[in-house]
Amino acid sequence: MIGPMITSPDTVLALFAKKIKDQIEKARLKDIVAKQEIADAFIEYNKVNSTSQDNPQKFNEGIYEIIEKRTDERDDNGDYIYRKEVHFVSKFDMKKEKEVVREWFKNNPEP
Repeated sequence: MIGPMITSPDTVLALFAKKIKDQIEKARLKDIVAKQEIADAFIEYNKVNSTSQDNPQKFNEGIYEIIEKRTDERDDNGDYIYRKEVHFVSKFDMKKEKEVVREWFKNNPEP
C-alpha cells in the first residue's frame, strides 16, 4: 500500500510515504529486539525456576498476585463492592496495602 506512494511523481506524497515506511521499519526492528529480550529473560527464568514450563500455573507462581480493588459501586447493605485484579508482583506488598486501605474504609465509613 505504501510502496506505490513512494514511487509517486508527487514529491511531497513520495517523501511522506518514505517517512512512514521508515517509521514502520524502525518499529518492526524494535519489536524484534524486544522479542529477543523477552525470550532471553524467559530462558533465564526457566533456569532459575525449578518447576516445568509445561505447568503454567506452577511456573508463573510468584510473578503475579491477586489484589482486591474497591469499585465505586455498593451492594444492598451499602458496602463497597470489591473486584479481584491480577497484578505483577512489585517490591511493595500491594496486597497488604489494599487490605489496610480496605480495613480503614471499613472502620471509617463515609458520612
